[in-house]
Amino acid sequence: EATVVRAVLFPCDDRWLVVVARLATVGAGSFPSPVPGPEAVEQLTDKGVFARTLDRLDIPRPKTFEVRSVDDLRPIEGADLASFFLKPRDSQRFTNEFHEKGIPLGDRPSAVAKLERALENGHALVAQERIDGPPRNHVFLDGFVDRHGRFAGLYARRRVRMFPPEFGNSTDTITIPLTD
Repeated sequence: EATVVRAVLFPCDDRWLVVVARLATVGAGSFPSPVPGPEAVEQLTDKGVFARTLDRLDIPRPKTFEVRSVDDLRPIEGADLASFFLKPRDSQRFTNEFHEKGIPLGDRPSAVAKLERALENGHALVAQERIDGPPRNHVFLDGFVDRHGRFAGLYARRRVRMFPPEFGNSTDTITIPLTD
């Protein structure tokens, strides 16, 4: 039986990213990983922390606010409610349980029912303004910053398709020039 003496850990989803980032802080020894520390991982994967970071840095973004109770939806006036959706702070756990990545908010009674169900199941949520448009309007930047803070790689891609169509994961992307 072979024993792995040295390897590099590449997390395959958000939960493993959190685990690997924490491992790095306690000394992964023979198993280094090219992931940031736990604080940076939380900042980028927890939708509530990410929203607060964007607010603090004053980066343009859709209106986003944390929702801890039905009362938190009150500031959204009548017809404007349909222009928002509920987004879980932990999308992986939410998707595993509800089989969807977001909950569109239509009329107030159905929005309240959906929110109550998610909160009863222990989900932390944000309400986010919907920016309508086709999947190709979504552009992603992926990169790698080395331990000295230098960009070692940067990659831009445009979404072509996603599934499910309304709130889904990319099923096809294309590389685009960084200048785009």
